[in-house]
Amino acid sequence: MLWQIIATSKCPVVLAVAPHDVGQYVKHATACKKIVQEIGVKSQVMELMTHESPDVRYQALIAFQ
Repeated sequence: MLWQIIATSKCPVVLAVAPHDVGQYVKHATACKKIVQEIGVKSQVMELMTHESPDVRYQALIAFQ
C-alpha cells in the first residue's frame, strides 16, 4: 500500500511520511527488508532523494539507514 502512495502522491507531506513508515517497517521487521527491495519500494524511496522538498529528501535518506 505504501508503494502505491509513494508512486502516485504529489503532496510533500505524504511523500515525507511514507518513506519514514517504510523505514520503520524495515527497522522493526528486518526479515521484510528483502521483500521491500524485491517489490521495488526501496528504489521508489531512493528516487525521492532528489525531490524538491528538503523534508522528503531527508526522510528518503534516513529510511534505509
